Amino acid sequence: QAGIRETWASGLFCSALSPVVTLSANVSDRLFIFPSPNDGNFTVSYYNNGNAGAQRRIVVFDSKGGRVFDKQFPISGPYTLIPVNLVQASRGIYYVSVGDAAGKKLAEGKVHVR
Repeated sequence: QAGIRETWASGLFCSALSPVVTLSANVSDRLFIFPSPNDGNFTVSYYNNGNAGAQRRIVVFDSKGGRVFDKQFPISGPYTLIPVNLVQASRGIYYVSVGDAAGKKLAEGKVHVR
């Protein structure tokens, strides 16, 4: 059961119990990169179909095709949030590639570092 409680400034409150709520993640082929624009710190997430012990490889390229970030991350659950730090990189548009542990590209997108 999930408890819901609302409290007012006077100290009065209202509370109730709801039936069990099940949350599930929808399957998506969308690559999430946020925020964009950013200061060089951003988050990447891509759907995982439930493979336990799965890995995601995040590779980031600059506008000239130079690799500026390349790292593997363990993931769990359908949408693991993966932090990327490009604070030392120059301002500009970067291309983010997400792949599996074997190197197969799953998705790609752009991010703006300012």
